[in-house]
Amino acid sequence: MTPGNAAADFAVNPFGPTPSRSERTERGRAARARVPFDSWADLALAAHRADPLEVLRLQDRERLRELIPLRWERMLQDPFTLYRGAAAVMASDLARTPVTGIKVQVCGDAHIGNFGLFAAPD
Repeated sequence: MTPGNAAADFAVNPFGPTPSRSERTERGRAARARVPFDSWADLALAAHRADPLEVLRLQDRERLRELIPLRWERMLQDPFTLYRGAAAVMASDLARTPVTGIKVQVCGDAHIGNFGLFAAPD
């Protein structure tokens, strides 16, 4: 990377210079101070919460009609498959919870286990 060459810098990292490890650690600690873990302990659903079934039905409008019954059949198998099929309901509920300000871009199979985040000592 050429110092002072904005075009070259952008080509390498469009988000700007990468903060040092200590800067990232401090940012994480500041975010945790603003939004501690226990702030998510109780989920207070809004009185005007969207009907979960309606959220799922709205999604059906964008799906292939012949596959909709299969989707619902799979969601009925067990709680895990329901949660996988009802991610929009979870997103709707969590949208009203505290936010750390840390932005993450994810796609595909983006669940917490794939990031190596577990309740382990490390």
